[in-house]
Amino acid sequence: MRIISKLQSFFTRKQPLPLADVEAIVDQLIELGFLRFTPNSKKEAVRQQLVESVRNNYLDSDWDDDCVSADKRSYSADAEDLAEGDIGNCLRQMCQVLSQEGVVLESVEDSFTEEHKRYEVIVNGVSHLIYDLNETSVEEIWLLSFRRLVEIVNGLLIEAGSSERLFGLYGGNDARVILLTESMHDLIRENTDIFDEGWMPMAQDQIR
Repeated sequence: MRIISKLQSFFTRKQPLPLADVEAIVDQLIELGFLRFTPNSKKEAVRQQLVESVRNNYLDSDWDDDCVSADKRSYSADAEDLAEGDIGNCLRQMCQVLSQEGVVLESVEDSFTEEHKRYEVIVNGVSHLIYDLNETSVEEIWLLSFRRLVEIVNGLLIEAGSSERLFGLYGGNDARVILLTESMHDLIRENTDIFDEGWMPMAQDQIR
């Protein structure tokens, strides 16, 4: 059973945007490659899902049971879950799309030491520090974990020579991440009359 994005309830205007304007922006995103991770047989259905969401001032398609969008660009990134050891799982959910971008995840391991005071994620044998409670406070670890997920994925994409980048959406228990090229991100940022400011994807250096 498909799970309709919970974002729909957040950004619904009383007067939806004109359909022609909505379809124009969605088709521009598609021309930039937004549906390149979507199977051909599902592209028209996903396009209609994107149109429906943009009419309500955000960009999303239906979620599956794992809270991955039908366009394979958006992923759940609940900051509390990430801080408790879910970064590895989030990376594995992106594995198929990342592999298309030249990122091979041969191994992903979540590692806690010192009674869960230090959290690292080991990707392909390389350790990435998420947080160390000897150096930071418990209150900061949600934000740190969310930011580090974005940083790790972007580092892998840059190393692979990909033009895709991971952006953050919201924070806390509602946090999500979305893959976009810079051109897609720029197009979204340029259309504040269409996209709700509270929805706007955050670049890596904007996650604070």
